[in-house]
Amino acid sequence: MVPVALPEWHRLRRLLSEQVQPALQCRGDCFTSSGLCRELDEAVTRADEELRQLSSAVAIRTSPIASESARVPDYSVRESPRGGIWLIELREGSIRPMRCPDAVYRKLAVLMPSSQRRGLKFKELHTALEGDERFKTAIFSESHLRVCLRFWMSGGLITRRKGKYFATRDSFADDASQAWARLEKRASAPSRTSA
Repeated sequence: MVPVALPEWHRLRRLLSEQVQPALQCRGDCFTSSGLCRELDEAVTRADEELRQLSSAVAIRTSPIASESARVPDYSVRESPRGGIWLIELREGSIRPMRCPDAVYRKLAVLMPSSQRRGLKFKELHTALEGDERFKTAIFSESHLRVCLRFWMSGGLITRRKGKYFATRDSFADDASQAWARLEKRASAPSRTSA
């Protein structure tokens, strides 16, 4: 079976159950007597069961509504006209990107390894940033922190369980700086245009 992204699977599943199977049943006895409809039902049932087993193994939500609405945002690193480098999160359907300054990113990258065993709540991370002198004069918002956390979760660097954030590996600080470096490298790479 070819691996299919969950939103694509749900779209194909809906297409099959809402359009293809009823059309075959309306065609008459030649399709039902050949067992094509029954084979389709069995194939869909087997695929659904494989998907359920896969989703429980990797602990992901399989609700069609949740999967289709949970699109992966696009991340990039850009220099701000006001100075500094920012992590930019652009979500599909969103007009305004969310941002996080590199100073916040780097400070959080230092804090997160301590979360590997006991986990850190959002409020603890926010309080640690507010207590830093560098962020008292700058405009700091919760959205900066949330952008970092979502970026790291999308890359598998951290997980969230019971309202706490956990680093997934001891090498979190290195992994976070490598993720930032990859975004910088991608930003500095010349864009490819079709000829």
